[in-house]
Amino acid sequence: MTIIKILLLTAMTATLFWLLVRLLKEKHWGKTFFTSMMVGVLSLIGVYIIGQFKSDILQINLYTLTTASVLGVPGVILMVLVSILWQL
Repeated sequence: MTIIKILLLTAMTATLFWLLVRLLKEKHWGKTFFTSMMVGVLSLIGVYIIGQFKSDILQINLYTLTTASVLGVPGVILMVLVSILWQL
């Protein structure tokens, strides 16, 4: 594995851990998860719309929707970074 892949995998693992800790601290974790999921999906749609004008950064498919739903906005940010790094 290259160092970039290791760093991205570490960042994704840390993001998932941060999300789980944040959800467990909340009193209403279901509401918090649903809100995070909706904001993540809306940010994915926003990135997709902006990407249509500039360049194809992310496509909306099952994998990106799942990542945006589970990880929220940090997941969308990580997907954009991975997409940009793969295009280099």
